[in-house]
Amino acid sequence: MCSWLINVEKGYNITLHFELFQTEKEFDILEIFDGPNIYSQNLASLSGDIETPFSLTTTGHQLLLRWSSDHGTNRRGFHIRYVAMYCSTPDSPQHGFVVSQTGGHLNSMVRWACDRGYKLIGKGTAVCKKTTYGYYAWDAPVPACQAVSCGVPSAPVNGGVLAADYSVGTRVTYFCNSGYRLSSKELTTTVCQPDGTWSNHNKIPRCIVMMCPSLSSFSLDHGKWRIVNGSHYEYGTKIIFTCNPGYYRVGPAHIQCLANGVWSWRNERPRCRIISCGDLPTPPNGKKIGTQTTFGASAIFNCNLGYVLTGSTVRECLLSGLWSGTETQCLAGHCGIPEQIVNGQVIGENFGYRDTVVYQCNPGFRLIGSSVRICQQDHTWSGQLPVCISVTCGHPGSPIYGRTTGDGFNYNDVVRFSCNKGYTLEGPSTAQCQASRQWSQQPPTCRVVNCTDPGIPANSIRESKIEHGNFTFGSVVFYDCNPGYYLFGSSVLTCQPVGHWDKPLPECIEVDCGHPGTPPHGVMSGEKFTFGSTVRYSCSGDRQLIGDSSLTCQLNGHWSGPLPHCSGDSAGTCGDPGTPAHASREAGNFKVRSKVRFTCAVGHTLYGSAERICFPNGTWSGRQPFCKPVQCGNPGTPAHGLISRVDGTTFSHSIVYSCMEGYFLTGSPTRQCLANGTWSGTAPNCTMITCGDPGIPANGLRFGDDTTVGQNVTFMCQPGYVMIGGDNTVTRTCTNNGTWSGTMPACQ
Repeated sequence: MCSWLINVEKGYNITLHFELFQTEKEFDILEIFDGPNIYSQNLASLSGDIETPFSLTTTGHQLLLRWSSDHGTNRRGFHIRYVAMYCSTPDSPQHGFVVSQTGGHLNSMVRWACDRGYKLIGKGTAVCKKTTYGYYAWDAPVPACQAVSCGVPSAPVNGGVLAADYSVGTRVTYFCNSGYRLSSKELTTTVCQPDGTWSNHNKIPRCIVMMCPSLSSFSLDHGKWRIVNGSHYEYGTKIIFTCNPGYYRVGPAHIQCLANGVWSWRNERPRCRIISCGDLPTPPNGKKIGTQTTFGASAIFNCNLGYVLTGSTVRECLLSGLWSGTETQCLAGHCGIPEQIVNGQVIGENFGYRDTVVYQCNPGFRLIGSSVRICQQDHTWSGQLPVCISVTCGHPGSPIYGRTTGDGFNYNDVVRFSCNKGYTLEGPSTAQCQASRQWSQQPPTCRVVNCTDPGIPANSIRESKIEHGNFTFGSVVFYDCNPGYYLFGSSVLTCQPVGHWDKPLPECIEVDCGHPGTPPHGVMSGEKFTFGSTVRYSCSGDRQLIGDSSLTCQLNGHWSGPLPHCSGDSAGTCGDPGTPAHASREAGNFKVRSKVRFTCAVGHTLYGSAERICFPNGTWSGRQPFCKPVQCGNPGTPAHGLISRVDGTTFSHSIVYSCMEGYFLTGSPTRQCLANGTWSGTAPNCTMITCGDPGIPANGLRFGDDTTVGQNVTFMCQPGYVMIGGDNTVTRTCTNNGTWSGTMPACQ
């Protein structure tokens, strides 16, 4: 249930305009009472669908509507508009009021006005009219009252205006910027009047510049002043003061006219005082000419006999108040500070007549020249400036079977020792030249690398050349086999720089002639086919053996004769064709059309038929093959070299190279014939033997630069040194093994 109470001013009625009414009949009811409560007279009780539009009007100024519903059915409901047939009393505008109102009935009039200092914005009157919707309303809105403004007053040049706003009654004050003042003859304020004008009728006051007192009567002795900006001593004018040459200023350098009309110098006035450099003392043992000390004055100095003038002979008083030049002194005969030497120092603090200084070199350097110099009467140091040269230790020499490398042999230089291929270093690997002109270490020893005994294969003979019972680097061992055996592998082994042999130990394998074969209808007795073995043949049945009844395996790996055969017809079988030496065979049953294939061992070439077929007549096709070792041919000989040993030029055989006297071999001394018909490796080179730099002993000399085999070098000591051992000279010779004979001499 809902209720609505409508109240209007007394004396007026209320009209309800129904624009829509659709409700559930009997269950949705709208009751209208002509008064403020349900006890007032019931104007109408509405329910269901009622045709619209229609209207209801009350008899008084109050109306109550009450709505009740069972909420059982949704319908469109109702749309009602109400009006009161009068115009209500209008509001007064802010800062204004209602002047008159003839009432609220149709065609009544209301009039508005604004308070003093405000003007009306909008219509000043309104009439009560009936609108198209049927209700009464004023035909104009309430106007507004706007404060009257005089606008922003004009500001004076170099000045401004102080004000919060510019409405009626507001007083504004004029002001001037810093350095200016308002003219005393004009007003400094103005007031906004109700008519919107300023009380001074916009007559703007003037701001006049502040002036400082005239300086026309001020004079600067020995100087002058001038205006650098501004004029006539007005605010901001700047004046600078300068003094004449020979004078300096005391007091302000410049002044300025301030905003309050006074000069910025306060109580201090500038003055120009004459420049003075102060008195110059007369140097002891000397004289001075000239007594003036002001700007431009000069003083001349000289020294008594026996004294030397240092500093300036003439000094002048400058604008800066300082004397030109440097302090003048008269010193007793003086040689000056002695020159310094590179890598050394001068000892001595006094440099007068007859004073001495001593020169010393830094560690690792030695002095060349006199170490003492004396200050002489002519004020010069005696003698020549000595020099410090680096100490040299000379070449330390190279280890036998080794070499020495380094960039120099002077103090602190380092050399490095290394050994030739096949030698190991025993001792220090470096040495450093010391200040004592001796090397920190003696050259090390290069020990030859040894290989272990390679052994002797069964059924072989070994030949070798070894030193002191050792297999040293480069040692060569030769192997050969006893009769009836052939060598498998390399016949020559060489000891390598790493202490291992270059090839594995060879083997001596018994000579094998291979299976000799069996003729058709023949019988072979004998199971061994090695050197010296014999096989015997016989024929089956009544057949007769044609040929040798026995064959013997010879040293060359061949049988002593051809295979015999049996008399009579051999059709249907071919017999065993045999297997050649150094070959293998793939065979069938030796019957007609069966095949036999032959293959040679590695390093051998097959000659004859690789495949044979059994014919019906009992013979094999082709020719019985044999295997021949691969031939490598002549390997060539290096320049200055020769082949010192060769055991053959076929597969697995080796050759040995050596060099002529005065040359040494680089590369492998041995080469082996390979299965592909080439020699292993490359041919070695024969290089001329040199013994390397033999060195120069400290404080010694060396004559001779040729370091090849058979050449000599001679050593002597420098003057002032003698050779340890009493000899005057020592000669060393380059030997065939690349070492110098004898030992390095020493000089002391």
